[in-house]
Amino acid sequence: MRNDFRAWLEESRRWSESTIEKYVSALHGPLSDWATSHGISSQSLPLISNSEEFLGIASQLRKKPEFIERNKKGHGMYGAALERYHEFLLGQVSKHRQQALYPFARELMHLEVAEDAVPFNLKNLEDARNRVLREVVKRQGQPKFRKLLIQAYEGRCAITGCDFLGILEAAHLTLYLGPQTNLVCNGMLLRADLHTLWDLGLLAINPQSHKVWVSPTVVDPYYQSLNGKEPFQPKAPANQPSPAAIERQWSVANGASVA
Repeated sequence: MRNDFRAWLEESRRWSESTIEKYVSALHGPLSDWATSHGISSQSLPLISNSEEFLGIASQLRKKPEFIERNKKGHGMYGAALERYHEFLLGQVSKHRQQALYPFARELMHLEVAEDAVPFNLKNLEDARNRVLREVVKRQGQPKFRKLLIQAYEGRCAITGCDFLGILEAAHLTLYLGPQTNLVCNGMLLRADLHTLWDLGLLAINPQSHKVWVSPTVVDPYYQSLNGKEPFQPKAPANQPSPAAIERQWSVANGASVA
C-alpha cells in the first residue's frame, strides 16, 4: 500500500518530491510506531485499506502527546500526512466502486468518457434542450406502456408509494427488447431514482421472500431503509410482476450470468 500511496501523491502533482517523501516516511515510521505503541493499531498504518478504520485511528493518534509535540515542531506535517492518506483511501474506495460495485459500472464509465468528449457549443443549446426533453419522455417509458403501469399501480411508485407522476417511470423488469417486452407483467412503476438503481442491478426483489432487496454497496441510509419492504402488487393477477422476470433481475443483481 505504501508504494500505491507514493504513486497517488506523485500523480496528484500538488507536492514536491521532498514533501512526498516526508508524508510517506511519517506514515510508515513515527505515525505507525505511535499507533502500535499506544495499542491504537495492531499493524503499520500503510497496511490499513479501510478509510473509516483509518479515520478512527487517526483521530485517536492526534490526541497523543508525541503526535502533538512532533506535529507542532513539524509545522503540521504529521497531521497533513494523516489527511493525505485518508484522502488516498477514499479515492481507492471510489475507484473500486467504479470498477466493481454494480454489474454495469464499466459500461457506464466508457459512456461517461464519451459524453465528456462532446464540446460545449452555444449554437446547439436549443437542440440540446429538445434532446433532454426527449430523453425525459424516453426515460419515463413508452407512453402506452407507462399509462398501463400507472393504471395498474394506481399512480404510485411500487416501492415508495410516491404519487408525483412527473418522476414516476415505466421500469422494465428485464431489459427492453422491443414492443413485445412492453407488457405490464414485465414492468413496475418506479420513482426515477429507484428506476436507475434497478437498471444498475443495485435494486431487486427477492424471488423467495418477495421483498425489496437493496445492494449493501448502496450505503445511503434512506435506500437501505427500503430493504425488506413488500412492494405494491397490482390487483389483477395478469398485471402482477412476472416471476421469471423477477428471477432474472435477481440473478443480474447478484452477479450470475444471465442468458
